[in-house]
Amino acid sequence: MRTLPLVLLLSLPGIAAAQSADRTGTWEAGFKVMDTSHEFLEGENGSSLDVEGELAWGFFGGYHLNEHFELTGEITWSDPDYLAEFPLDLLPGGGNTVVQVDAELDVLSTDFKAVFNLLDRSFTPYAEVGYGWTVVDSNIQDGPADTGCWWDPWWGYMCASFYDTYESTITSLSYAIGLRWDLSDSSVLKAAYGIREFDLDRAEDLKQDVFTVDFAWKF
Repeated sequence: MRTLPLVLLLSLPGIAAAQSADRTGTWEAGFKVMDTSHEFLEGENGSSLDVEGELAWGFFGGYHLNEHFELTGEITWSDPDYLAEFPLDLLPGGGNTVVQVDAELDVLSTDFKAVFNLLDRSFTPYAEVGYGWTVVDSNIQDGPADTGCWWDPWWGYMCASFYDTYESTITSLSYAIGLRWDLSDSSVLKAAYGIREFDLDRAEDLKQDVFTVDFAWKF
């Protein structure tokens, strides 16, 4: 009798695969966790950027046109550590010196995706392709800071400095394959592996491995 729970657990994917998904005309929304790979980029004139792997978090929503096709949108963010190197030109005959910056990126991505579910069953492989925009903030100060002062009703007279940082908005293309499991009429679990390609102007294009786990509510 002790083997019965194990047999039932192992048979769940097979049971799910035999059940109809009933996705046509439904919406779903949920949250996602992404594990992005460590990448090293070479830029112009010997500059480089070494970005650590990092967990990213996000939310998504989508609409099922039918049992197979879905359109989705998502927002994700992460804050990976990075090490940047910038060679500086000195006076003639003085050679070069390299400046290192060890800091943290703020990365915010917005993506729109088309998803194809292979089977009209609760358990199915799927493939997706997406296009989006990513805002990357270096957290490096861009120009002198501005200082402002004001009267606070609790703390009294206060002053603080504010400054802009170097940031850029870049486009990205993503594609992935994964497995989808409609756990019930209202809950979904997904896992996928994919690639996200960033189009960079002053460095080689970045290709990043992305492992994703999604949990969604269907309604």
